[in-house]
Amino acid sequence: MKNDLKEYVNQINWLNTITGGVSMTAIQVAHDAEKLVISLSAPGVDPESFHIFVNNDKLTIHSFLPEMFDKFIEEEEEDEPVPMFQRIFDIPNFVDSSHIQAVYSHGQLQVLLPFKDRDEAPRRIDIDIL
Repeated sequence: MKNDLKEYVNQINWLNTITGGVSMTAIQVAHDAEKLVISLSAPGVDPESFHIFVNNDKLTIHSFLPEMFDKFIEEEEEDEPVPMFQRIFDIPNFVDSSHIQAVYSHGQLQVLLPFKDRDEAPRRIDIDIL
């Protein structure tokens, strides 16, 4: 029991270290004339640990704990992985969600949300008065 507790505390310390203590993942949202850009600063995080989903006008970005914790997580969470980071964004109606892309470079994950063509923008319907 004593060794199990010591191992558990060491894992928590390691997790606290890799996630930067209590600091949150730095996120910036910017735009240019063609797209929105969501940038996450993630130095040292394997890009394959990130997962990005689009569902019902929501963009979900999350990453899971490293494989080192798989055995511990399976015992405690019944095979459900534990997110190390998770953030959900609303996708505005002027974004073309079918063409969203993600790029990882030099410790930074960028999700690119291109704008719809102006032709696809909602059009106003005039009301005829009879």
